[in-house]
Amino acid sequence: MVLLGLLILCVPIGLAVWLLFFVLPPNIAATTFIGSATVLGSVGMTLYTTNRRHKAEIENDHRQQRADVYQHVIHFYISSVLMAEKMGQQQPGEQEMIKEVTAFSESLFLWGRPQVFHEWNRLRSAGDLSDRKLVLVAFEDFVFAIREDLGHSNEDLERGDILRTFITDFDVALADLPPRS
Repeated sequence: MVLLGLLILCVPIGLAVWLLFFVLPPNIAATTFIGSATVLGSVGMTLYTTNRRHKAEIENDHRQQRADVYQHVIHFYISSVLMAEKMGQQQPGEQEMIKEVTAFSESLFLWGRPQVFHEWNRLRSAGDLSDRKLVLVAFEDFVFAIREDLGHSNEDLERGDILRTFITDFDVALADLPPRS
């Protein structure tokens, strides 16, 4: 199929080149060549720009889908898992956790990038909530991966910067967390 497309494209171009250099007078050939190059350049740039715009629109649509999925799981994790006790709520039961984890995992299959997959798996295997520091480190790394996936820079963020937004006694309770890798 590609070979046929190249053949269809090359035959008229070859014929045009033959006409320009061997049949037409030099002054007409030069004018025709410059005009043709201008038209072909314009068409080429229009096709290139349209293709880039189309890819950017698709990426923006995908980014919005990912943002919705990520926002839901972060909200669930903070309000229901990490902060439930402080908010006067019970932590979710096993069935609710399984339901949320399954729903997010399904969405992640469609929308997630590799780094988010890795950090999600690390968060899930961080253990139960008894080792809160390990879970919090894994959660923060997961959020860093999400931020990067959505196009945000984490360059100036350090370990604990995200956790400090909802843990008021961070410097007392979690001061000895390992640095971000």
